[in-house]
Amino acid sequence: MDLRVGTTRVRGPIERYATRLDLLELRAEPGALPRASTLRAYRRTVSDRFVFSVLLPCVVGELEPGEAFEAGLRQALDVVQAVEARFIVIQTRPAATPSKRTERRLGELVERLPREGRHVAWEPRGLWDPSQQTALAARLGLILVRDLRRQGAPPGPIIYSRLLALGTGARFSVDAAEIVAARLAGREAGYVVVEGTGAERGAAVMRERLADEEFVADALSGLILGPPGSVVGSPHGFLDAGDDEGDDEGDDEGDDEGDDEGDDEGDDEG
Repeated sequence: MDLRVGTTRVRGPIERYATRLDLLELRAEPGALPRASTLRAYRRTVSDRFVFSVLLPCVVGELEPGEAFEAGLRQALDVVQAVEARFIVIQTRPAATPSKRTERRLGELVERLPREGRHVAWEPRGLWDPSQQTALAARLGLILVRDLRRQGAPPGPIIYSRLLALGTGARFSVDAAEIVAARLAGREAGYVVVEGTGAERGAAVMRERLADEEFVADALSGLILGPPGSVVGSPHGFLDAGDDEGDDEGDDEGDDEGDDEGDDEGDDEG
């Protein structure tokens, strides 16, 4: 499968980041990103294989029309254009609860997004059950975002996963990487955003497992992961799928070096 793994920030030069990872999710909050010229330089610097994703700002995710919504959306779409983003991610806020109004407003937002050559992903926060998420994503043609360490993959050939940095989950362990790889098995493409540390090592583990035909066959046959919370014996020595966050020795090389892109010498877009 085509696997891309990255984080939500650049530590040090983008050139060095791109030698280790091949996905970068940019959070388009006001003042949080370099100026447009720097973002265009990012795109020119990395290879065509490298994927940029743009997460729309929180004010857009509230789905409340108004000046702030319009300004946030304009800025985010400028970022999409500057980096030639392949993904636009809508993260709806908890206030956007399941309702006809939310569905209508989300649909109206999706209609305004430039979809040619890119995908739109949806990450619902708040009181949505999995069946509601899946049904609405299907109706609007969206890729549903899930944390594959804690949830199964949604339907579809392309998977976009955010691995949340919560508690011990702030480190992407080897066990977690194996579980994510098992849930990606058989899909056409996987895009994995790691919010915590360990992205580089996790990417290496996932690539190794997904290149292993026996691993993929076991994953597809259900021999690796059972129901949530169950401990399943397998030739690959998997642990509890609901409690997979073990410590591994050290973090990615360079993870503690430099500043993220929001600190680029006053390069706020504006």
